[in-house]
Amino acid sequence: MRTVVSPLSGDAENPALLAEAERQYSQGWPDAFTIESSTTALIVVDMQVGFVDPQSELWVPEATRIAPLIGQLIDEFAAQQRLVIFTQATYPAKMPNDMPLYCPPIADGQLATGHPYNAIWPAFEVEGHYVLSSKRSYDAFAGTELDTLLRDAGIETVVIAGTMTNFCCEGTARSAFNLGYHVVVGSDVCASDLVEAHEASLRTLRRGFARVLTAATIIVELNSHAERRTPDSTQR
Repeated sequence: MRTVVSPLSGDAENPALLAEAERQYSQGWPDAFTIESSTTALIVVDMQVGFVDPQSELWVPEATRIAPLIGQLIDEFAAQQRLVIFTQATYPAKMPNDMPLYCPPIADGQLATGHPYNAIWPAFEVEGHYVLSSKRSYDAFAGTELDTLLRDAGIETVVIAGTMTNFCCEGTARSAFNLGYHVVVGSDVCASDLVEAHEASLRTLRRGFARVLTAATIIVELNSHAERRTPDSTQR
């Protein structure tokens, strides 16, 4: 009879291996790259009325809580005249995927063009920034102009904030990594509906996809490599 060996048994016999894995999940690679202001853009993921307004069936309470902090990050990028992109998840009646099957409010059209919940959260200053309304899936790069927009602006690093951490933020971060961008994920400016899901997503991203930093740390590093310039022509 064949002996069934647990796939974790080898790791259990190698505590140093487990300890190093835990270090990477919890600490990541803080010196992987620097945030160069001149080649960095901010992507604010799906901070729309439907996710931020407590009256919505789509409400993510943590998204409401982090909105002011995201606003500070937007203001910092705007002050340095850097590219800010708001993704606007817009879901038509005929979707290219099964998302309506997993989210009844979306099936009901609550994020369709023209619905009040589809709008970017009004507390943010959107004018002068780019609104990416072609997003039809969790990943903001899938089927959109996002990659072209970033490359045309000479962007090498993307900072990701918004909601939800373990869906659209993580999906966008993974694609950015796969496309060759440096990726920064804001630990306190991303939100999910369960703290455990938020933390699990950050642990995975931290270990192999992104630098995971607080908004305050992002601002400090951005300013340490800042060089003021005129607004980019892609910002409109």
